[in-house]
Formats: sequence, structure tokens, C-alpha cells
Amino acid sequence: TIANPVRFQESIKTTGVNLVKFKSFKDHKKYNQRLMDKLCHDAIFSGANCLLTTEKDFVKISHYRRTVPLYVLKVKLQFDREFEEYILEALR
Repeated sequence: TIANPVRFQESIKTTGVNLVKFKSFKDHKKYNQRLMDKLCHDAIFSGANCLLTTEKDFVKISHYRRTVPLYVLKVKLQFDREFEEYILEALR
């Protein structure tokens, strides 16, 4: 997950995805096959049909075997005009 799991969870909900279960980990989590097996088992047991992760964690877990599909939620950061003007003014 990302540094703020609650915001990631909110981002997921805005996509219309039916979030069955949510699990977050501390930053810099060390993943392994055993954990991936447990996540897949828990997903199936809870009725989910896939796993969803961040791009950052996908890089760390994509090589592990899975019994359910793994998808990535790409998050795009976009600043509004007021924020851009604020930054430009602060830099002057």
C-alpha cells in the first residue's frame, strides 16, 4: 500500500471497485511467497476475485505465484491551479 492506506482505500472506492477486504502493510514491507499465498487464500475465502495493489508494491510482489489475478491501481497526482500559483508565488 502507499504511505496513507486510508487515502488508497478511498481512491479504490472512487473507481467503483467493490472492495471486499482491505489489508495494509507498513512501508518497506518484506514480501515473500508465504505471504502471497495467504493473501490469495484470504481473498478467495472472503469472496474476492482478485488482489489490488499500488505500483510501488507491484514491483515487489509481481514475481510471486498467485491463485487470483493481481491488478495495479495507478494513482495520478494532479495539482489544481490555485496550488500551482501558491508554489510559484512562494518561490518568488
